Amino acid sequence: MFELYPSFPARAAGAGLLFLRASLAASVFITIPEALLAKAPHLVWIGQVLLALALGLGALTPIASVCCFLLGSAVLFEGGHASGSALVTLLLAVAVALSGPGAYSLDAHWFGRRVIVFPREEL
Repeated sequence: MFELYPSFPARAAGAGLLFLRASLAASVFITIPEALLAKAPHLVWIGQVLLALALGLGALTPIASVCCFLLGSAVLFEGGHASGSALVTLLLAVAVALSGPGAYSLDAHWFGRRVIVFPREEL
């Protein structure tokens, strides 16, 4: 019998993914360039808060991590040099996107933890 186990790990791995999402949410506040803050500070602040809430709660985590990746990429291309905070944001965004939100997230509550079992073929 082939079993596919849930994509929302719990216990220590789930807690680790929660901390990973929290780290990415914190890096969003560090990564914003000053040029963007000077143009529309209120709009940037609202975007930062919404993105950090989505990551912290684990709501639509793949979309939020892609937004963080795009933010980090924009900072790298705008500045012309490698910023440490932008590189950290890129790495954290890739890690969150590839590993998923974990069991302690709204995504796990909304989409559920499933086990798919395929019947064994008789020879």
